[in-house]
Amino acid sequence: FLGLGPPLDESGPAFDVEELELPGNTPENREEKKRGSGIDSLLRLLVSTAHAEESASVSLTDVKEWIPPARDFGPYLDRVKEVLEQAAMEAFSKSQLEASYQALHRNLILATAWQESCWRQFVRSQGKARYLVSYNQTSVGLMQINERVWRGLYRLESLRWNIRYNVRAGCEILNLYLKDYAMKKTESKIPLGPDTLVRVTYAMYNAGPREYHAFLKRNEKNVLYARDRLFWQKYSLSKEGQFDGLSVCLGGE
Repeated sequence: FLGLGPPLDESGPAFDVEELELPGNTPENREEKKRGSGIDSLLRLLVSTAHAEESASVSLTDVKEWIPPARDFGPYLDRVKEVLEQAAMEAFSKSQLEASYQALHRNLILATAWQESCWRQFVRSQGKARYLVSYNQTSVGLMQINERVWRGLYRLESLRWNIRYNVRAGCEILNLYLKDYAMKKTESKIPLGPDTLVRVTYAMYNAGPREYHAFLKRNEKNVLYARDRLFWQKYSLSKEGQFDGLSVCLGGE
C-alpha cells in the first residue's frame, strides 16, 4: 500500500500501556541496590497487554537502554545514531534512488529525527518510562509518527515501544515523500536543487503533502516558518557531522 513495501518486522517490545514502572523504583529495591545484590538486573515487571486480560512478566531491557541518561549523553547518542544509520541504509537500498542521493538521504533521516524528538524514543518521569508523545497527542516516538494518519499501516504498540520499528517506519515515510512526492512532482519541470528537495520533503513529513506547494511558496518569498529554519540548521549540522547540539536539547551543557 502506498508503495511502502511489506509490513515491518514487529518483533520486539510492544505494550498496550502508556507507561512502565522501572525496576528499582521502590524503597525496597533501592535498598537492595545499595547492598550490591544486583537484583535490579533480574526484576520483571507485570504489565497488561493488548492480547491478554491478566498481567504478564516482561523484560524491560529493550526499553531501559533507550531512555536518555541524566548526563554523559555520548554513549546513548552513539547507540541511537547506529540505529538511525542502519535503518537509513536499509531504506535506501529499497528506495531505488540513484547512489548520488545516499548522503542526502542519510542526513535527511538524521536531521528529521533530531528535529522531531531530539533522538528520543522514551522519557523518564517519576520512576516510570513513557514513550515520547507530541504536544498535541498525535505523534509518537523518535520519528514522531502520526498515529491517526498511519493507523492501519503500522502497529501502534510497536511505534510506541520499539525504537527500531519506529525509526524504520519514519524512514519509509520520508522515502515516500522524497521519491513519490517531491521528485515526481518536479519530473516534468525544472528539478529542485538538493537543498530545496530536502527541505520540502521534511515540510511534508512534518505537516502532510499539502506542504509541497505551501513550502515552495514560503521559500520563494523567504517567509519561512520557525520549523523550516530549525530543520535546516540541523540538516546543515548533520552534513558536517556535528551533533553536539543533541546534548543541549537532551538537557546537557
